[in-house]
Amino acid sequence: MSKKKVVCIGGGTGQASILSGLKKIEGLDLVSIVGVTDNGGYSGLIREAMGIPQPGDSRNCIGALCDSELLQAKLVNYRFTEGSLSGISLGNLIIAALTRITGDFSQAIKETAKLAGVVGKVLPVSTHSTHICAELVDNTIVQGEWEIIKREPRTRIKRLFLKDEAYATQEVINEIESAELIIICPGSLCTAIVSALLAKGLSEAIGKSKAKLIYICNIMTQEGQTDDFTVSDHINFIQEYIQRNIDYVIVNNNNPSTDLLVDYEKENSYPIVIDAHLDRSKTQIVLEDLLLNLDYESLKKEERPRGENMHVGNHLIRHDPEKLANILNKFFDK
Repeated sequence: MSKKKVVCIGGGTGQASILSGLKKIEGLDLVSIVGVTDNGGYSGLIREAMGIPQPGDSRNCIGALCDSELLQAKLVNYRFTEGSLSGISLGNLIIAALTRITGDFSQAIKETAKLAGVVGKVLPVSTHSTHICAELVDNTIVQGEWEIIKREPRTRIKRLFLKDEAYATQEVINEIESAELIIICPGSLCTAIVSALLAKGLSEAIGKSKAKLIYICNIMTQEGQTDDFTVSDHINFIQEYIQRNIDYVIVNNNNPSTDLLVDYEKENSYPIVIDAHLDRSKTQIVLEDLLLNLDYESLKKEERPRGENMHVGNHLIRHDPEKLANILNKFFDK
C-alpha cells in the first residue's frame, strides 16, 4: 500500500510538536518544510557570522523526526548548558559546518537528517538568506523577526515581505504538488508561518494543490505579532498570503493552568479568543482540547537554556503531539 504524503509548513517549535506526533502514525510519507528567517538565539549569530539561512528551526524538526534514543540523534539534539556555551546547539553548528563543506544549505540539512536517522524529509523552504520585514500602518519599515516582535510603539502591521527575494526550492514545490494533505503548523504567525509562505513559488503551489489544507491555530497570542488576535484574525491573516481557502482549522478549546497564564502575561501573551462569528461557510472549525497537560514545574524544567542577551520565545504552553496526531489521523481516511 502506498504511503499518504503529508507536508507540514512552519517554523521550528510548533512544527516539531506536530511532527513528533505524526511520525508515530504508520503509512505516512512525512515532509517538513521549514522557514529560514529567524534571527534569534545562537542561530541568529550563526546567520550573522556566516551569511547562511537560519539553521535552528530545521534542526528542531530533524530532532522531532528521529529516534531520540539513538546516540547520533542525541548528538544532533545536544545543547550545551555550561558557562558561555549555555544555549548553543551542537546540531546548529553541524549544519553550519556542512553548509561550508557541501556548499549548499539544503544539502547540509539532508546530511544532518541522515546523520540523526530521520524518517521522512526536512527541507528548508529556500536556500537564500533573507530577513522578514514588516511595513507598519504608519509606513515605517521594521527588519528582522525580533526587531518586529520587540518594536516600540506597537504600531499595527500593514504587510509583511522579505528583504531580499527568496525562491522556494524546486524540491519544495514538487513536494507541495504531490501532497495529499498540507498542514500549516502552529508558530509565530508573522515571522515563522507567513515568512515561510513568502518564499516565491510556494503560495502559488499551495493554491494549485488539490490537497486538503489544514491550519492548526496557535493557543496563545504573541506580543508584537498577534496582539488581540482572535481565531478568525489568524485565519484571515494567513489567507492573505496563500492563494486558496483553508479547508479545516483545528483550535484548542481548553484553558491553560493559572501558573502558566501568569507566566505568559509577563510577556503580554493571552489565550486566543474563539470568536462567535467564525465564518464556517468555507472553512470547517474543529474544536478540541489540544493542551500538553504537564504540571508547571515539569514544563519549566524542559525550558531550553538561554545564553546571555539571547532572544528566545516562551514555549511552555504548547500543543500535545499525541492529541494532535489522533485528530489529524481522522483526516487521512477522508
